[in-house]
Amino acid sequence: MGALASFNEGRAIPHIVDRLEDPCDRAAAAEALLAFGRAAIPALGATLAERRPSLEDEAPVSAERRADAARLLGLMADRSVVPRLCSCLDDSAPAVQLEASLALVALMSMEAPDRALALLAEGLKESSVVVQARCADALVVMGDRAIPHLLSGGGPRPTPASGLRRPADDARQVSVIEILERIGTEASVRALQDFLRDRSSLVWDRARRALEIFRRMADDALIYRCLLN
Repeated sequence: MGALASFNEGRAIPHIVDRLEDPCDRAAAAEALLAFGRAAIPALGATLAERRPSLEDEAPVSAERRADAARLLGLMADRSVVPRLCSCLDDSAPAVQLEASLALVALMSMEAPDRALALLAEGLKESSVVVQARCADALVVMGDRAIPHLLSGGGPRPTPASGLRRPADDARQVSVIEILERIGTEASVRALQDFLRDRSSLVWDRARRALEIFRRMADDALIYRCLLN
């Protein structure tokens, strides 16, 4: 497949896109499509809407192909695909929704739609650590715009009335705290302060440590200004 790209054999692109369904060929197919560059965009865009059915709904490999196509479109650095990716934010396949959201942040940065940010915040619940990390990185890029979405499902729970706590709740909130720490703005510090009211010792201790880092940074900045004077 790489040889076809090196010879710029564009007629092969649709066939290579189909190889995204094969776990054994997927990495090589993705590499070849990236090598084709913008010539691959029409075929990748078309395959986003091509749901191949199984006995019940869409075949899993079909959703995987479409999700990888969304990921590759995000790497193409061509904003002409933005409308097509936006249409995937309400796709029936969660993997397609998530990859479209990540691609839109990569292409649009601060102009990415709120729906994409909400999906990325939900992506912090994914079982894959790699997916969690990709979502976290994208949310950090979005800065203060990401904060309401982070807090919507992973904010502090100060009272028993908030409901039964599960270990996964603590893990989600710690992830949110770590992202707020990386955002590092006044708004994120205010959000971190709210976590000091959380009834989980694990959560409030992680928030306390994050705030301590900001306090030391502020003290260091004050000392530095004093030395300059």
